[in-house]
Amino acid sequence: MNDVFDLPASMARLGGDRELFETLVRFYREDSPGLLEQIRTGFARNDSKLVERGGHSLKGLVASFSADGARDAADRVAESARQGDLPSARESFSELEIEVRRLDGALASYLEHAGSNIRD
Repeated sequence: MNDVFDLPASMARLGGDRELFETLVRFYREDSPGLLEQIRTGFARNDSKLVERGGHSLKGLVASFSADGARDAADRVAESARQGDLPSARESFSELEIEVRRLDGALASYLEHAGSNIRD
């Protein structure tokens, strides 16, 4: 286990299936940039529903890795937006961006050490 995501917990949920885990990593790498952009667009449009949907979707995506920091930040973004509090959602979004960068790095390191065939 590292401080960004919990590999043993993720693998346990997946029945130890490394290939499935790497598929989830691929989905995450494909989808997370667009979800972050969706949230940014929601802020630019003052659209709390768009921010909420992006935060909620990203929360589900990072939860696959037991990435508590990213999951909690995404939840705060989504919940604040759901309540119409975009200033609080924006504050949490700054944290979310940091946590997503940390998760990106941790997953890249895992793939490098695991000898994965996933490429950027």
